[in-house]
Amino acid sequence: MKKILVIADRFGSDQCAFHKAIQLARLTVADIHVVSFCYESLNSVENDRDKDDKGLSLKDLVIQYTQRKWDDFIKANKPSQNVSHEIVWEKHIHEWILSHCDKTHYDLIIKTGHRSESLFYTPTDWLLFRESKVPVYCVSAKAHAAKKVVLVALDLRSQRKEKLLLNNALLETAFQLAVQTDSVLHCCYAIKIPTLVKDFDLIDVTAKIHQVENEVREQAKSWFDVYDIDKKHLHIKEGEPWQVVNNFARKLKAQCVVVGSMGRKGVYGKVIGNTAEQIIHHAAQDASSDLLVI
Repeated sequence: MKKILVIADRFGSDQCAFHKAIQLARLTVADIHVVSFCYESLNSVENDRDKDDKGLSLKDLVIQYTQRKWDDFIKANKPSQNVSHEIVWEKHIHEWILSHCDKTHYDLIIKTGHRSESLFYTPTDWLLFRESKVPVYCVSAKAHAAKKVVLVALDLRSQRKEKLLLNNALLETAFQLAVQTDSVLHCCYAIKIPTLVKDFDLIDVTAKIHQVENEVREQAKSWFDVYDIDKKHLHIKEGEPWQVVNNFARKLKAQCVVVGSMGRKGVYGKVIGNTAEQIIHHAAQDASSDLLVI
């Protein structure tokens, strides 16, 4: 990891994203670039003729003030890493981030997670999950007792090319994160049996679960040999993927959960969502882990 983009929290908060970036950069010797977004509609308090004695507008003064605050904050934290920062006056945060990352290479985007999604509102987190080509690390703003465990959610039964590629990317990223943070890597897989099949007693559910689990464990051997993962650290359970992943994350007290997003968009993505969005949505109450989305 060579360069990390940090989306700063508002001043007055704990700057969780910045501190997580410092922690990871210390281990990987990565450079950090902090972007602080500030935007307010000033129409009701300013017009084109409102300037101070130096010719600065109210917008200029806000940017200048924020710049000074960040200068002081970085000096006070005395990071050993190379930290640069800029203030951006922008309302559409995710569009600026995506455009910026197209022009400048980053290995990771770090921001504090915000759980404010609804049917008619898609927050910045979800927009980045769906569209960012750079992995997005959402830091939990709530204090939680975490162990040195990285949990990666895999779709181990799919034979689709894009899912196989995503599995490879997830394992590689989770493995690197575990090594960099001196953590133990765990994997989980959810066996999803349709409710109607169970309700109508159309198959022997217990036998089917046993069959699928054996197939998955056999298929996972080649990956686990490459990444030196203990077979006891593959956790398999029947249920909804979001529920299985969150339950294992809480049980293991994972410091970070790594999941993949296929990037559904439009009405389908908004109504159905994807696994990453379901995980973060249903984890809103306890926020027991950070979330890294590939």
